[in-house]
Amino acid sequence: LIEKSASSAKASDGDVPNGFEAHKDEFRLLPLHRIFGSDELSARSPAIAELTDSPFIQLSTSDAANLKLADGDLAELSFTNETHTVAVKINDNVPAGCASYTVGLSGSCWLEPQSTASIARADVQIVTEAGGANG
Repeated sequence: LIEKSASSAKASDGDVPNGFEAHKDEFRLLPLHRIFGSDELSARSPAIAELTDSPFIQLSTSDAANLKLADGDLAELSFTNETHTVAVKINDNVPAGCASYTVGLSGSCWLEPQSTASIARADVQIVTEAGGANG
């Protein structure tokens, strides 16, 4: 009864993009929405602000090991001429070559879809109450 005409073929029928491929020095950023604080209105509520995390990234165990990062370390996330220092959390549900990044939280920035970034161990020193530096 209904036949597919030649004019009904989609322009994209033959133009399927290649699948994601991990690159050594570049990570695909995946948005990570949190229950508390990711929403633009809830993030401004004092009661919700008490429950929100600081911005962080999640990496797979293998990617973290390649970058010499461990759970709780600080990393520098660099993209589009910006660098942010964030905590690292290990999550093996994050695909290799990807990093999930919290969005909407105070201190996090807007990321365009399909954004990529470089990640490196943060070179920061933590000053203790006694005045000494660790790092």
